[in-house]
Amino acid sequence: MTTIDTQLALADSLMEESPSKAMELLNEVDLTDLDPQNQSYYNLLYVIASDKLFYSFDNDSVINSVVDYYSRIPITENYIRALYYKAMVRFQMGESDSLVYDMLKEVENLIIEHPNIVRPELVVKVYFYLGRINEDNSQYELTVYYYQKARGMAQSSGYMDGFFASSIALAQFYSDGKDFEAAQQILLRLDTIGHLPKYLVYDLVNSWGAYYANTDQNDKALRSYLKMEVLSDSVGAQRKMWLSSLYHTISKIYKQNNVEDSALIYAKKSVQAITDSSFQMRNYTYFKNLADLSLDKGLFKDAAMNYREAYRWLSDNLDKEKEKRILELEKKYDLTRATVESLKQKQRFQLTIVFSVFILLNLLFWVYYYRQRLYRNRLALENERLLRKTSDQALIHQQEKIQQNQHLLVIYQLLAQKHTGVQAFMEKFAQRFIKDERSIFEDITNELSILNREFSSSLLQTINDSLFINYIKLPSADFLTNAEKAVLFLCLLQVPSAQIVSLLNISTNNLRVRKSAVRRKLASIADKNPEIESLLETL
Repeated sequence: MTTIDTQLALADSLMEESPSKAMELLNEVDLTDLDPQNQSYYNLLYVIASDKLFYSFDNDSVINSVVDYYSRIPITENYIRALYYKAMVRFQMGESDSLVYDMLKEVENLIIEHPNIVRPELVVKVYFYLGRINEDNSQYELTVYYYQKARGMAQSSGYMDGFFASSIALAQFYSDGKDFEAAQQILLRLDTIGHLPKYLVYDLVNSWGAYYANTDQNDKALRSYLKMEVLSDSVGAQRKMWLSSLYHTISKIYKQNNVEDSALIYAKKSVQAITDSSFQMRNYTYFKNLADLSLDKGLFKDAAMNYREAYRWLSDNLDKEKEKRILELEKKYDLTRATVESLKQKQRFQLTIVFSVFILLNLLFWVYYYRQRLYRNRLALENERLLRKTSDQALIHQQEKIQQNQHLLVIYQLLAQKHTGVQAFMEKFAQRFIKDERSIFEDITNELSILNREFSSSLLQTINDSLFINYIKLPSADFLTNAEKAVLFLCLLQVPSAQIVSLLNISTNNLRVRKSAVRRKLASIADKNPEIESLLETL
């Protein structure tokens, strides 16, 4: 550990018992060789010592730099101490209670999260000032809650100063609220503690004096305050700073008891004991009280002088309040401007997010639309491919069927020719060789007739609508009879009339009638079906 580290650590250890000695050590530190860590530690200790010695703070730049440094490293006790003393500096500078309260609540949350790194004295102070701010804002339950927490933590840790401070504050709060019994119980409890240092005895006597004053026991209150005057020589400079307030209180009690000479003496002591010029309104009260007493005693010159001094303090207070108000308005303006800028930035960020989401949704929509369109196109192409495939298969099947039908027609034509030839041969054969055998001739003739009818019947069945329509391109074949279909079919095959007569087992005249009927029916639909003209030419 370096000399600087040792000096800072020693100053820190003396801070509670002797802040003046701690300040002397800090003033001896050479600031030129401090690294950032020691510089921040030094600044923190300097602020703490200044607070304990009741120095006034004009700004919070030093403690802000400390908080900024410790906020950028892992959380330590010094960071929590820095936040607490930042709140105390702001409190002394007259910041609004709400701002200081929020800072102390942040410190309280850090204490709860990190209970093992914070010394009990700091915890007691945090709870004490949270109670004090709630008391200033008339929050009864929270005031009692935080003062009691401060008392409990101070008692359990043996922090006597903190226990006395929180107990006296709670007793004063009860006394101001007319709960005199609760206040008296706390003060009696403090009276039972022995071997107290004189400054704590001083504080306890002061609390009894306030209690007696609130309960209209002026004689007891006066004795308590006169005892404090005696003790003030041995309590140290910190409490001597409040002698002017003590003398003023004694003067007021004497005035109430109509002891004007003593009241005037202590009024003079109150203005002579003023050491702090930052409390303009309080100093105005002391000088006005002295001026009033001087006027009552007929000391007009002294009265005029003291009224003039009182007015000066009042004027200074008004100037200070005006400056404070201006600073508050400037801070509010800066805060408002920062808030507006933050809101604008937030709005820009939100607009960027909204625009990005819109672009993303638009992109997703077009991707979805493109994929759906691509899917529909693929589906349409697939359906078209299937239709084409089906159509091609149907066309191939139809062509194959037409080819089969053409082969069948050729076969029918050959069969018809063979049948006609066989029939003619058999007739000639029968006429030439078997005519004399009458019975045999008749049997052969009958068999040929049966064979002819069967062939004609099978021919009519073979030429069905499917074969007829596929080979003869007609919209329908319903308007023709089966016999007419056979006649038209055989004519298209260019089968001679003699063979048609033989195949259909009809007469030549009957064939002529049937051809005429077919021509008439085809002519009736020729206007709507031009291809029928070629059919009419074959008949």
